[in-house]
Amino acid sequence: MSNVTETPNSHEVAAREHLAQIRAIVQSVRGYGFATIKHRRRIGLPAAVSDAFLNAVAVALDASEAFANAAGVTGAQLRDAIAYTNAYRPVANELELMASGIAQGVWTTRAEAAGLALKAYRLSKGFNSPSGPELFVPHIANMKKALGRGRPKTIEPQPDSEGEAEKKGGPNA
Repeated sequence: MSNVTETPNSHEVAAREHLAQIRAIVQSVRGYGFATIKHRRRIGLPAAVSDAFLNAVAVALDASEAFANAAGVTGAQLRDAIAYTNAYRPVANELELMASGIAQGVWTTRAEAAGLALKAYRLSKGFNSPSGPELFVPHIANMKKALGRGRPKTIEPQPDSEGEAEKKGGPNA
């Protein structure tokens, strides 16, 4: 038996493992990929036809072999497409919902950490008082700069008296 304690995975390692698992799952889904905006626009209207329409065409294709041969599709293919879209549409919706939930967790964690950091920053200003030099926090300037709030101080260029007069049309303008 070993006395070595395993350290838990860091957040980055755990996230990479989750991503690998998710990628493996979604890549196993037929048709998974990303389309260009042009392709999405082109398929938008046809993709919106109803199951009833696809089933009606499937019945007509089943009724006439000549029609199926001329159309280059069978009723079984259309019914398979209906089954596929009905099965995977909820998966896509659930993944979008889950992604939204993960994003919310990320933002919540970030907001909580930022709230604690802002509280510490406010407290640090109070510590830097002449009455309590033992509590001096030397990093306030770095924290203020990193926070990046407020207007940056700008140095206005000093006008050149002769140059300015010439730009405005000469000294007598």
